[in-house]
Amino acid sequence: MHFARVMGSLVATAKIPPLKGYPLLWIQPTDPRGADVGEPLVAVDPDQSLLSRPSKP
Repeated sequence: MHFARVMGSLVATAKIPPLKGYPLLWIQPTDPRGADVGEPLVAVDPDQSLLSRPSKP
């Protein structure tokens, strides 16, 4: 499992055919405690598998 925080979604004006219709997410990889690790990146989420959202304090 990889941990990341979703920072937003992206819209592509053109996609390669295998990715057509799949959501693109702008994510920041994190460690299990939520601290940033590395650079933000784009992820494809074909199963729309956002598992949980952080609770509000």
